Amino acid sequence: MINESPAAFAALVTAALAFLNRRPTVPPVLLIGCWNEWTEGHYLLPDTHHGYGMARALARALGLIEHSHSKPGAKEDGEP
Repeated sequence: MINESPAAFAALVTAALAFLNRRPTVPPVLLIGCWNEWTEGHYLLPDTHHGYGMARALARALGLIEHSHSKPGAKEDGEP
């Protein structure tokens, strides 16, 4: 993903899930390839740039948590 952000990642996951939901004959499996590839810049683990933003974006896209608004001055998604 170019210019990745938690919002862009959530949109990508949401679109992928919608794609799977429209195809009942396709097994509903969504693989996330690089969840901890720090040297390549692809990871979901908390960091100093987005905090817990990527993990929370995944949880939001999966419907596990509701969207929360971050506080002024906080990192994206409100977590350090």
